[in-house]
Amino acid sequence: MNMLIRQRGFTLIEMLITITILGILLAIAVPSFTDWLNRKRIDGVANEFASLIQLARSESIKQNKKIYIQATRSATDWSLMAATTSTACTALTACDLRSMRLAQYSKISISDWAAASKIGISPNLDGSFISPIDSLFSFNPPSTTDAQSITFETTGYQLRVLISRTGNTTICTPSGQKTIAGYSTCPA
Repeated sequence: MNMLIRQRGFTLIEMLITITILGILLAIAVPSFTDWLNRKRIDGVANEFASLIQLARSESIKQNKKIYIQATRSATDWSLMAATTSTACTALTACDLRSMRLAQYSKISISDWAAASKIGISPNLDGSFISPIDSLFSFNPPSTTDAQSITFETTGYQLRVLISRTGNTTICTPSGQKTIAGYSTCPA
């Protein structure tokens, strides 16, 4: 009796075609995913900093004392902190209400300060404080402008957080930069 044995599975040609199609789809999807990931990273850090400012504002009222913003940047590191003291405060100590560091956001940098384009950390932001009496920011030294800013950047994108004297924050895209959905261009 002659029985035909039927085999199941893929032929080599079918497998090669499937792998080729998957390779083409991945080559198309990976750049879009990387771009999306960069937008989400910068969005996350900008919103985290805006949240840090709001926390400082509410803690100033709650604790009935000044809350200081400590902002530092070097060639290899950056640190932002809401603290109960104007002197250098170490992360995770009693004076640290909330802090953000490069180690937490390794793909995010803070731009160099350029006064003409208002990029980087405003020089008057470090050491500024919120008074519990009137809930207003006092920039250090007192600034002639009503708002200070910090500009975060990652591959291809920048977001600026503007801080008004009342502690309100606005997140915007610096002019001339790629726009991110949901954020308008910063005022000049």
